[in-house]
Amino acid sequence: MYASNCINPEIPFLQPEDKGLTALSLFEELNVTEIPMVDNDTYLGLITELDLLDYECIDGQIKEIKTKLSKPFVYETDHFFDVIAKMASEQITVLPVLNAEEKYVGSIDQSSAIEMVSRSEGYRSQGGVLVLEVNIHDYSMAEISRLVESNDVKIIHSYVNTLPDTKMLRVTIKLNTSNLNSIIQTFERFGYVVAASFQKDEFEEDLKKRYEAFLRYLNT
Repeated sequence: MYASNCINPEIPFLQPEDKGLTALSLFEELNVTEIPMVDNDTYLGLITELDLLDYECIDGQIKEIKTKLSKPFVYETDHFFDVIAKMASEQITVLPVLNAEEKYVGSIDQSSAIEMVSRSEGYRSQGGVLVLEVNIHDYSMAEISRLVESNDVKIIHSYVNTLPDTKMLRVTIKLNTSNLNSIIQTFERFGYVVAASFQKDEFEEDLKKRYEAFLRYLNT
């Protein structure tokens, strides 16, 4: 699961020419603590109500404080682990998402992040994870399953997303075994690119840390 699939299209953004009063009204309407400032698809930073008050730009344009803003973000191809970790470490409720060209494509809010966590149950079960990169014309889940099952292993969870500006797919599969060596060798023998692999211990430890940090963040 990747950041691009978790964007909430209902999250608006502010433009440098907007008035401070307009921004304050939007904060009140949306009940959020941050809103992205964007200028022609260029992400300038996250603006908060406190920023507006601290720099006294209520009556002026918010571009007056664009150089003062923090700029947390994730790329649309980042895994949802990274989204959770970033929101927790930055203590934010809205996280902007950029594409490979550093252009703003949308934002993830707290509710969509919580939904990501709830959908991650398949990843928290026993087993390891493989991430494959496959040409879109060569993609066949049936063949991937056949290669996995030829090693007496089952796929218990899978997720597919497109790599931006390419004809490649990223296929993430969760398996019912943490012994991945023979399966990796099988995929490589059939010409697949194994972009990443996670054994049970390291994968679950990473998810546990990020998940616990996210829960602590939600409870503050």
